[in-house]
Amino acid sequence: MSETPAALTPFRALDLTGALGALGGRVLAGLGADVIKIEQPGGDPARAHGPFFQNTPHPQRSLSWIFANAGKRGVTLDLEAARGRELLLRLAAVSDFLFESLPPGRLAALGLADESLLAVNPALVIVHISPFGQSGPYRDFQATDLIAWALGGQLYLDGDDDRAPTRPTAPQTELLAGVHAAAGALTAHYARQRSGRGQVVDIAAQECVTWTLMIAAQVWDISHVNSQRGGAVRTAHRLDGSTLVHRVLWPCKDGFVLWSLSGGQAAGTLASTRALVRWMADEGMADAPTEVDWPQLSAAAMDQQTYDRLSVPFLAFFAGKSKRELFEGSLARSIQLAAVNEIPDVAASPQLAAREYWMDVPHDYLGATLRFPGAPVRLSRTPWTAPRPAPLPGQQNGEVYGGLLGLGDGELRDLCAAGIV
Repeated sequence: MSETPAALTPFRALDLTGALGALGGRVLAGLGADVIKIEQPGGDPARAHGPFFQNTPHPQRSLSWIFANAGKRGVTLDLEAARGRELLLRLAAVSDFLFESLPPGRLAALGLADESLLAVNPALVIVHISPFGQSGPYRDFQATDLIAWALGGQLYLDGDDDRAPTRPTAPQTELLAGVHAAAGALTAHYARQRSGRGQVVDIAAQECVTWTLMIAAQVWDISHVNSQRGGAVRTAHRLDGSTLVHRVLWPCKDGFVLWSLSGGQAAGTLASTRALVRWMADEGMADAPTEVDWPQLSAAAMDQQTYDRLSVPFLAFFAGKSKRELFEGSLARSIQLAAVNEIPDVAASPQLAAREYWMDVPHDYLGATLRFPGAPVRLSRTPWTAPRPAPLPGQQNGEVYGGLLGLGDGELRDLCAAGIV
């Protein structure tokens, strides 16, 4: 762990999130904040979410929980008890951020409304994370990851058009909400540095999913036609009413690559296509389309018959090479092509290894060292903080309630005996 102060070293965050949004506090911990994870006595229910270390279900072996809560200190606290709520207010008074993902209105029903929290600390940044936001007609609706993925619009676009839509294999909306929560908190923090006042940030997982739709919204704005689910192909709707079904995923020896067949006047696209055609010709492909007038043949200028005819040699070229061969060859030739990486490809990425991206974190209670994703950005003056292992339930009760709030050992024992911590 670097001795250089990180970006948020002087600041403290309280984290009352479950699975939804837990990554928000994790990001702040990476930026150096003292993040205190608050669980109910007995532990966060999200500890029951798999996958589990060595496929052994146990509250202390949930890999999703361990990852999302790395770098945090851990305490237990019963907010249903008046004494528990009093302790939370005392913690809020000496903190800078508070993240929570309870059902909308639940904190207020407990007497911990935003106004009460800001009364003890007017500079506090409060971040609410929920499926559909703190207001509106869906406010009180519950949602699984799949529901948020669908109502956010992404499920409409994922998969082949001749079967049911698909979804990512691991839950994504809770991670998306967490990253957006961190961004919202930091934006409010930036304003606080000028005004001295806290703010309330409202994060809706559904809206976070909508931000993953890429250009789908712009397609509607331009053509008044919604993008359709098409698997490896997309349908472009032109202003003259015509369409072009074009391929975005091209099969190769061991998977797929992402590439667009187009010429036109755009310098980058034209140079990329010409470079790929030269590569094909250099390797002796007899049907490499070297005679095509690529500057005049943008995707918008092609009819379907021309596109389908031109696709044939590219399909054959890609099919004869691996993802790595195509990616490395394209990188050397400035071709706009990307490999469709699977998890093993990411783990073995030379780029991530060169960036020293991965972090190995020893976990004594597992008897193992786990490899974690590292810094999303490299900060030269305020480096990312290597995470401590995610806490056991109540692991830092003594140092937080005693060291931070000044509770004595006897009082802490009484609180523990009463089930409050």
